[in-house]
Amino acid sequence: MTRPLSSDPVFGKPLAAAPVRRTPEELLDAARSAVMAGRLAEARAMSGEVLRGLPRTGDAPTIAAEALRVSARSFHIEGNAEAALDCLEAALAVCTASGDDGGAGQALNNAGIVHLQLGQLDDAERLFGDAMARARVANSGRVRAFATMHLGIVSTVRGDLQLALSHYQSALAEYRAAGLVRDVAATLNNMGMLHVDLGQWAEAERVYAEASSIITGIGDLDALALMHVNLAEMWVARGDTQNARKAVESAMDVCGRTTHSAGIGDAHKMFGVVAREQGAYAEAEQHLDRARENAESRGDLLLKAETAREQAELFRRQGRNADTLKALNSAHKLFEALRARRDLADIGRRVGRIEDEFVEVARRWGESIEAKDRYTQGHCKRVADLSCMIAEEAGLDEQSLFWFRIGALLHDVGKLVIPEEVLNKPGKLSDEEWALMRSHTVAGVDMLSGIEFPWDVRPIVLSHHERWDGKGYPNGLQGEDIPFVARILCVADVYDALTSVRSYKRALSHDEAMAILRKDIGTAFDPAVFEKFEKVAPAWAPRTAEMQRLAAAELMAGPDALPLPPGHDPLTRLPLAPLVHAECGRLLSSRGAAIRTVAVLVVTIDAADALARRQSAGAAPTTLDELRRRVADALCRNTRGGDFVGRLADDEFAVLLPDTQPSEARGAADRLRDAATGVLAAPRPTTRSTHVRIGVAVAPGQGRTADTLFAAARESAAQAAATSGMYAAIDSAA
Repeated sequence: MTRPLSSDPVFGKPLAAAPVRRTPEELLDAARSAVMAGRLAEARAMSGEVLRGLPRTGDAPTIAAEALRVSARSFHIEGNAEAALDCLEAALAVCTASGDDGGAGQALNNAGIVHLQLGQLDDAERLFGDAMARARVANSGRVRAFATMHLGIVSTVRGDLQLALSHYQSALAEYRAAGLVRDVAATLNNMGMLHVDLGQWAEAERVYAEASSIITGIGDLDALALMHVNLAEMWVARGDTQNARKAVESAMDVCGRTTHSAGIGDAHKMFGVVAREQGAYAEAEQHLDRARENAESRGDLLLKAETAREQAELFRRQGRNADTLKALNSAHKLFEALRARRDLADIGRRVGRIEDEFVEVARRWGESIEAKDRYTQGHCKRVADLSCMIAEEAGLDEQSLFWFRIGALLHDVGKLVIPEEVLNKPGKLSDEEWALMRSHTVAGVDMLSGIEFPWDVRPIVLSHHERWDGKGYPNGLQGEDIPFVARILCVADVYDALTSVRSYKRALSHDEAMAILRKDIGTAFDPAVFEKFEKVAPAWAPRTAEMQRLAAAELMAGPDALPLPPGHDPLTRLPLAPLVHAECGRLLSSRGAAIRTVAVLVVTIDAADALARRQSAGAAPTTLDELRRRVADALCRNTRGGDFVGRLADDEFAVLLPDTQPSEARGAADRLRDAATGVLAAPRPTTRSTHVRIGVAVAPGQGRTADTLFAAARESAAQAAATSGMYAAIDSAA
């Protein structure tokens, strides 16, 4: 009997069935599925098998180009941009040689995506434009729509949101017409992010819901994870951290179902943000660290920069000033690297925002020094302002002046380690106390160690008490061995000390101080620097006189003795409603035709209820007006230098935040709520405080005029109160 071919000729046992040889098309389908499931090495192996087994006839060029694109996507997911671009260059060459303009357009689109993630927007835009040209020749609506959608992404990053929306709408129409549901979902996802940026919550929910339904049906795990991350971001922007946590937990779950998810870094970053907003700081730090590690391993510069920025906000809320500055510096350096590659409006806004936060952290750190020394209130800011005037006269450029101001604000940071009894001692310091006081320069540098500022501020902190004649401290440097920036600050520091009240002396007038300072030219001060000081001193003298007049008036009769500017509230000294609305209009129109991003916060308190609860709890006697005045003070203390605080009615205040996005506005609202609640809450409250509610509206998404923004903010506050039954809720207007 003849043995079947499938039997072993020696032992007569059946052989295993011969492996079924798959067609190139079947292998490509399997490779695409492997990429979607995160099995990247397996996908590349199958693509390689396709390339090795291709005949050199028929559809071979088209199949080869597709295999190269699949390999490119797997490399891109792993963060190997160079290998991805090599594969795409080969795919483009194959398609060009065979006259396949549609395939060439696809390769160009894929290369554009790689450059887009690298932050190389001009290159990405050029490649998408080339892809559209190839698509027109090939009459390929899909390739054209893909390029159009990604031009929308480029416009979004550059800050041109209206152009981005136009690109997305065009791409969506083409994808719908072609029945390309996966691409419809991707475009809807991008439109959802755009609506979130504009604060258009209803539109964002609508497009996200449709996109999520499509992606779930397709089974693209990477896209599904990203969708959940985007949903979490939307809920954070709306102030709903419970739904945000559900969304980001879903994202983490989806990422865990793949062996190599491209979205895991974004998921960790968003989880960190959600945990931070919920006050779970340890959990937040853990996830943000994981996000940073993922960004580093993938070479994702934008994710790394965004993560550093979120870490800075986490550290700021914990009062970790040094860590905050470290994270801000990292974010600043990364965003500057992105901006250096191309001039991006959106990156520029982020850099500007980070620089504002640098100043704010430095200012608050300086104020924490002054809180210990009652005789130096405002000293750090005055010294920073005056020394910057001198530095500008001396020729420092704008960027150097910015970082010089940071150093000036921090010049006395080392005094935080000096005991208060030494700082405030009215008499002469003992030798031991004087040695301790002199140590603040070295202590300050130690406190700033590990913070790599873009511009070295440490010489200011260390050497601002050095003297031109070498008799200063801590190192006895002489002449030009003293850093130039420290020589500048030395003059401003001594001038402010002479013209301010101290525990051991009266404040000298401007002329008296100048006479004393001139005697030390060439001994304490660099003559060349003092010459620059002499040029700006006349412009500074009125500020000194006003500071001394206000200090004297407050000392004699308290703050009520100061003259009240027109249109201001006599109780809180804040601008009243007409001035607040006028300032809001000015902020909105300050960029000409482009509507500026401005957040309007309406803060409503219940002073009467707070007073009653405080009295019931046995708190120290006070009045309604005193509570309102203290709330106003708390709002002013917890805003930035460029923000605007006003009083709209008895129990209603307004805060205007220029250049502030919805999520940032909510963070500010949290801080202001806590500050106001701290004033109003009874000691040892038995129930949750219900004295403060804050409504938020952000231009241009929720209005383009002062009236519409204030109406939206009030509606937001009313909705929060109605849904929560308490005044402590915060919401962003829909």
